[in-house]
Amino acid sequence: MDSVLKFAQWALTHAKKAPSGASLALDAKKCCTDPWEYLYGTSGKKCTQSLLDAQYEKYYKGWGWSRSEYNKATAGWADRGVMVADCQGLLDAYCTLELDQKTDKNAQSCYADWCTDKGRIKDISGPYVIGEALFVYSSSKGKMTHVGWICGWDKDGEPLAVEERGLSYGCVITRVKSRDWTHRGLMTKRFAYDADESVSDKVVLKITSPLMRGSEIASLQVALNGMGYPCGRADGICGNDTLDGIRSFCKAHEGV
Repeated sequence: MDSVLKFAQWALTHAKKAPSGASLALDAKKCCTDPWEYLYGTSGKKCTQSLLDAQYEKYYKGWGWSRSEYNKATAGWADRGVMVADCQGLLDAYCTLELDQKTDKNAQSCYADWCTDKGRIKDISGPYVIGEALFVYSSSKGKMTHVGWICGWDKDGEPLAVEERGLSYGCVITRVKSRDWTHRGLMTKRFAYDADESVSDKVVLKITSPLMRGSEIASLQVALNGMGYPCGRADGICGNDTLDGIRSFCKAHEGV
């Protein structure tokens, strides 16, 4: 089964900007190297004027966008040949372009067909994990209408999501609490969540002199703080506070 981590890392390369100091599934220097725009009804296509015209007539015109507003939001896309996708189209593009496995899902079918351990965010207490899907449910339409994926944690521990947000935004990284997500789920019927293939060596953390330091420790601190196991400021230094957070996490998961 394909690794969800690899999808999250790939998606991060197509975001426009990474938050400073965030702990992401991909090294910050490799993020945002090939930013994509958002265009409804597409999944990883090179933008052309004919495509823009077609999508405007098919969707945006009926949604109340004037042609001048639409042209302003998409200015220069065709000339630059930027890549475009809608929310689920980002994942469909990954499956097609990277895995050579064409898929044609939408937010609702992703939730219904691929997700387990799913439900309303307010009813699920467990910590978020990399690659977990987030959804917006529309009560008026009776279905999920938007999807994004957990891609890391901000420097204060707030979970971050990568998403194709909309025509005026493109592919962006957003703080989960700043958006109107209603549901969450693990896409375990399509991807594996049990292995972080970017980590090849295990590191034993302990108090040393001088103290152990590194970006991996900072990432761990951000994750622990975000899950409710306080270990102090995410400074990348392994001190007593960091070990206390690790011990609290281990104690809470004894026998799991």
